[in-house]
Amino acid sequence: MESLDDDVARFRSAAATLSARDIAHLDAAGAAAAHRELRTACDLVLAFAARLLSKVEEDGRWASSGARTFPEWVARQRGGSVGMARAEATLGKALTDDLPDARRAVSEGGITLEHVEVLARFGPTSDARRAALRSDLPDRNEAALVAKAAGMGVDDFRRELKRWAMRVDEASAEREHSAAQAKEYLSLARRPDGVSIQGFLTVEHGDVLATALRAVIGVPAQDDARTPEQRRAAALTDVSGWCSTRDWPVVGARFARTSASTSRGTRSHGWPSRAPRDRSRRTPAAVRLSLPPSSTTESRSRRPSLRGSPATAR
Repeated sequence: MESLDDDVARFRSAAATLSARDIAHLDAAGAAAAHRELRTACDLVLAFAARLLSKVEEDGRWASSGARTFPEWVARQRGGSVGMARAEATLGKALTDDLPDARRAVSEGGITLEHVEVLARFGPTSDARRAALRSDLPDRNEAALVAKAAGMGVDDFRRELKRWAMRVDEASAEREHSAAQAKEYLSLARRPDGVSIQGFLTVEHGDVLATALRAVIGVPAQDDARTPEQRRAAALTDVSGWCSTRDWPVVGARFARTSASTSRGTRSHGWPSRAPRDRSRRTPAAVRLSLPPSSTTESRSRRPSLRGSPATAR
């Protein structure tokens, strides 16, 4: 019987031959068909490779190398990132121990490897969720989730799986959300030519911010040559500028009326000055932000309005 090493050597040889083919004269329909087949084959092989990692991790001898964690050891072996190695190790362990239906589906091409990666990330993450995956309940077991994955895109499946994870184990979902909130931060570091921004938000708060920025950006003008990143930066500046030009209570702080000028030469009221919190005043449950003409909105005839809660306004 031929060994696994022989199979791997043949696969690598076939891959080298395939990648050396000239595709200059290949028609688009043929290229698309070949791409679909190759993506399916790659998903199958990468899922198998991830399962091999689970065997290495279980053996334990990797720890003698001095690596602090298994993903760190994997990253060192191939010169990759620890984050990618962690995701692959998580996938391999889940496919080996918890997701037989997903393993079978990806090998048959019924779902993509991305679907399985999402299932591995959010599925077998607590005892209650593992029990749900293995149960006979048709609305929450692994077979039901794999069937849903086969009928929807990865982004929709991710949202569906997050709802599933909360429904079958609310206590863990609350702990996970609290842990994510505890990691939120925003850092503004002044540089010689500007300010560098770094931070982290929960998914929910990130969605609030993204929605607000999209509302400000609207539909870019045809002659707007800026990148999406540049438009988002301008939108964030516009929203911040709106807050600084209004005498509006924001969690106990008031924006002091100074005579600072913005980059567009218009008058601004500067950064907020701290004031004692007036607990008798409440920010309205819904506020209307009518943005003034700006670098983002001046090219459109109709300016957007943002409606939201105090959390949204923050």
